[in-house]
Amino acid sequence: MGVNAIINKVGRIESFILDDDIKIYYKYASMLKSGENIVDIGTGWGKSAAALALSNPQAVVWTYDPGDYLIDKNVVHNHTKYIEMILRTFDNLKIKNIKFQAIDAMQADRPVIARIVHFDLNGDSDYNTQCLFKKWSRHLCSNGVVLVRNYHLGRSEKKMADIVFKNYKNEGQEGYITVFRKP
Repeated sequence: MGVNAIINKVGRIESFILDDDIKIYYKYASMLKSGENIVDIGTGWGKSAAALALSNPQAVVWTYDPGDYLIDKNVVHNHTKYIEMILRTFDNLKIKNIKFQAIDAMQADRPVIARIVHFDLNGDSDYNTQCLFKKWSRHLCSNGVVLVRNYHLGRSEKKMADIVFKNYKNEGQEGYITVFRKP
């Protein structure tokens, strides 16, 4: 499936994810080999995970989010409803290569080794952002990429990425995504 078809397919999912963000997901995810892992931190509405999964149906997308943001915004009433909403979204799109866990990504007990790690932290605290970046950068393979959403806003994402990924190559930004490549 091409990038424009993916943009059209996930376009109905409520989200702040831009078409340019999806193009970045496609650029990197479509190059992965069968069975390689992508980690998506901050599932939100499910749009980024869906776009990553559709970009390469042979890869496995692991996505983590307890749903607190959407519960706080009264989009869903509780964690059970959040889980149902996300699973229904993936099911409606006929996506089979997503492993969703409604937990904080720090609680993932057996992190996979990933080729891509995508962070959409929505302005989390400096401490939480740094902890997540450190944990998941240890589970990123050599030459893997980190996709950091909202780096350009100069919030916690930028401050902590500049510390944790200081030895990574900054490959630039498209949309709201800044790409760092691990040596």
